[in-house]
Amino acid sequence: MSNVKIQGNASGTGTITLQAPNTNTDRTINLPDLSGNLGLTSAGTSITVQDEGSTLSTAAETLNFVGSGVTASGTGTTKTITISGGGGGGGITMADHWRLTAGRNFVAANTTEFITANWERSDSTGYGQLGTGMTESSGVFSFPSTGIYFIHAEALVVDTAGTWNRVDFELHVTTNNSTYSVVSLKRGGNGNNSKAIPYSLSSIIDVTDTSNVKFKFGAYQLQYHTADILGDTNETRTGFTVIRLGDT
Repeated sequence: MSNVKIQGNASGTGTITLQAPNTNTDRTINLPDLSGNLGLTSAGTSITVQDEGSTLSTAAETLNFVGSGVTASGTGTTKTITISGGGGGGGITMADHWRLTAGRNFVAANTTEFITANWERSDSTGYGQLGTGMTESSGVFSFPSTGIYFIHAEALVVDTAGTWNRVDFELHVTTNNSTYSVVSLKRGGNGNNSKAIPYSLSSIIDVTDTSNVKFKFGAYQLQYHTADILGDTNETRTGFTVIRLGDT
């Protein structure tokens, strides 16, 4: 019969106490038939983490799986983490759509006027949102997380005072939460005041910092006219779609 030997350390002055748990059930601790040190931590047993079979330099005590499409499986001691669709950008995790609920009148000449009010998230029949959507304050839109985003916007513009010379629909982006630049623009003019002219524009934005990277929409008139960008609370006449394509 083998024996268990507890041996002190001549250089140490501390006392090691083996404390029994508060239980009425007999317990057995099976020691491995191996030479070496038996490592214990206060937080629990350490876990070896591997990437494609290669062990990482440090062990882990907790594994936290996050992100859409990430799953963990395995009934034995080895667990497998699967990311559906492969690696790369992390997959599409957010899609959102907003619209203008009421028209915005533009009267200034040779300047850009911004659409600062009457925005709402779409609530039309069948609308579906993916993930945490955009937030808006006075016409400035903020992203829910970092990543690469696709923006597509459409607008219906009508000249209510007569034949216009030129009206631009513009997407402005800032990367420092201060200075905005036009990143996409569509231009129209010489229209008939009885017709609404459709505009569309798109852009891909690298959002590296959600506190600083934001966008807003505006319109520019070369000469003085009275132009309206149309809006409606029941259907999208002017609005935009934002889709997160992947990680930055």
